[in-house]
Amino acid sequence: MTTPNTDLQEQIAIALYGNAEYYGPEDVQPEWERRGDEERDEWRQIAAAVMPIVDAAVKRAKAEVLREAGRDLEREWPNRLGIGLPPEDYDHAGDHAIDTAHEYLKRRATEYETGDSDEHR
Repeated sequence: MTTPNTDLQEQIAIALYGNAEYYGPEDVQPEWERRGDEERDEWRQIAAAVMPIVDAAVKRAKAEVLREAGRDLEREWPNRLGIGLPPEDYDHAGDHAIDTAHEYLKRRATEYETGDSDEHR
């Protein structure tokens, strides 16, 4: 994921804390910054528990976007990219580039789903 887990985890912890009715209605709940480190760490641990779920969802979403791009390349790619090529100007050498790009997108999608990728690319 592009957002460091600690930043995202902190955002989730604050959101969970803000929506918990631990102290009563939201308007009487102490502000996050006024809570002690120990209590904030407890909320961070709770947020850490959801990070693998978030990570898996992000990987699935990235993989789906890559697959959609691959499908777009596979069918109607000139029209999809806004390229109106007359039949006499069609260059079959471009097919190799499209096939290569399509294979790359499929491979990256699989890598994202299986976790075998550099997620910061």
